[in-house]
Amino acid sequence: MGKINGTVSESLQALIYLEFFANGKFESLSCEVDTGFAGTIMIPREMVSKFQLEIDGQEYFKAVEDTEFLAETTRLTIRWLDDEFEITAIISEHNYALIGAEMLIDAVLTIDYLNKIVLIEK
Repeated sequence: MGKINGTVSESLQALIYLEFFANGKFESLSCEVDTGFAGTIMIPREMVSKFQLEIDGQEYFKAVEDTEFLAETTRLTIRWLDDEFEITAIISEHNYALIGAEMLIDAVLTIDYLNKIVLIEK
């Protein structure tokens, strides 16, 4: 059974670390768990530059307010709940990373605000 531990920040964001493969090793990226984001993973553009990730396409995505936007994408190899696999990540123009609801399919998300604990397990 895989699990990912995280924390609740002072601003009440549920945060975890995503492990992704770049430059011959696994790196770590702090991500906000956003159940209002129906996609998989969104990463900041500065990460694309820093790790020299290849932009592999563009896709339309639907935002919470039901508007569509066009965003560039890249492929990442990630570690997620004891599995390693390749996934398409959306490149954001903002300086934050998100884990969306699609990553939580077949998993249990627990956010304990009292004890400031985030747990994702399968």
